[in-house]
Amino acid sequence: MKSHLPLLRLLVPPLVLMTSVAAQAQETPPPPANDPSLSHARPASPRNVQAIVNQLGRETGAHILVTSDLAEEIATPPSSAVTVGTLEESLTALVRGIPLTTWAKAYLPAPASGRRYTGDALAQFAAAETALFGRQEKPVPGTIVLLGKRMSAAEAEPYIEGLKLEPYYVILRRRALTSPLLENPAASRPRDPVTEALLKQLGLTDAREIPSGDYVVPVVGPDGTARTAHVKVTNAQGQRRFEVYLTQEGNQP
Repeated sequence: MKSHLPLLRLLVPPLVLMTSVAAQAQETPPPPANDPSLSHARPASPRNVQAIVNQLGRETGAHILVTSDLAEEIATPPSSAVTVGTLEESLTALVRGIPLTTWAKAYLPAPASGRRYTGDALAQFAAAETALFGRQEKPVPGTIVLLGKRMSAAEAEPYIEGLKLEPYYVILRRRALTSPLLENPAASRPRDPVTEALLKQLGLTDAREIPSGDYVVPVVGPDGTARTAHVKVTNAQGQRRFEVYLTQEGNQP
């Protein structure tokens, strides 16, 4: 009996483990075939992300989704038409303009009759896939990752053809890690490296004194890799929350 389990490749899997999933976002309607008339340059005026992915879907024929919490976020679309060959590069450029956002790619069979895929559902599956198989580093040209295993396009072809899989893309938020330091301010040791770096950057010694705000902190991971921590601090009116979003230098996006 053949399995119809969706096979997911997360290009830049979340590095941390906390998120909330909002109401489901609409899937981009099935786009028509590439239209040569769309190949010219066009104005890149800011618009919401849902409108941008709809446009990219029409131009490339790809299935592109967005989570509901990002659908109305304003971003700048590509300034010229996008092709299948330049789609992933264009998605990378798009999410770099939206704070704490990334994109993922899945190979999925067609939705069952009467059902549809949503960005929120795909983001949830991405989190589960990462928990099972670990995070994938930046993609290697000519390879595909199915169920955590990287293989050549030729090796993946029988699985893709056999299950009639198609690539689906989703734009989603990076996941956040809460810091125990603000959840439990009395616990001053051991401090995580992000908190230590932020305190040093602000010239403070007590995490309870960190003002609410958004911060960018360069840190070095346990493997010696340079990373950038985007830190969102809520520390007011009795509420303390410390969210960290990590990105790896040179990783996509």
